[in-house]
Amino acid sequence: MNMETAIEIPKAEAVVGRDLVRTQDELSAWANALEIETADDHRVASERLREVKKLRRAIIDAFEPHLERMREIKRQADAARRAIEAERDKALGPIGRIEAVVGDRIVAWEQEQERRRREELARLVEERRKREEEERLRLAEQAKLSGADEGTVNAILDGSVPVDVPDVPAAPETPAPPRVDGIRTRVYYRAQIDPAMAKACAVELIKRDLWPREKLLKAVQPVADAAARSMREAAGVIPGLTVVKEVKKELGR
Repeated sequence: MNMETAIEIPKAEAVVGRDLVRTQDELSAWANALEIETADDHRVASERLREVKKLRRAIIDAFEPHLERMREIKRQADAARRAIEAERDKALGPIGRIEAVVGDRIVAWEQEQERRRREELARLVEERRKREEEERLRLAEQAKLSGADEGTVNAILDGSVPVDVPDVPAAPETPAPPRVDGIRTRVYYRAQIDPAMAKACAVELIKRDLWPREKLLKAVQPVADAAARSMREAAGVIPGLTVVKEVKKELGR
């Protein structure tokens, strides 16, 4: 069968024939004029209705070969489509493997760069923490020598009193890698709180209007996480709070 040949739609009169059309016209005229007043009228109407049913069946049967032909064309078209799709998938096989190999290596490289960035940020945060600890020890010792009471000294040591920390060099900016089609990037921020600095962290969150004072005794973590998400790396200036940035790369297949 030539699948490229245009499908011709048969006309009703050509399919059922003139005799059936003529019978249909006669029955239509009779039905429009029908009036049932007696039992004999009822009997005649019932008999002619059986003729109408036969006419319906004859019309359905007349169209069936044409419908079956269309069903066969559809079966052949579906089979041809599946065969073409199979050939297409076969041709795309090497492309998919190439995309997977290259994409996986791109993702691995970007994840390694992100790991190095996080390590450097953690190192800088730790350096700042050490400098702050040293500064607090120095200020506490100075306060003792100046005759300060124990409460003042303890406030300096436990982080209740903010101190100026010598600047720590910022992490070097790493240029973002060019966007690659098919690779999705998801960035997550969360807070990591130093237990020893939790009080100082809470005080700083209150000062920044990031945490209501009445919630001071409740969990710090949810608010710190929210601060990390809103301030991102800038939240790392809060004492005792380290912003953990997680970058996940996903390769779309």
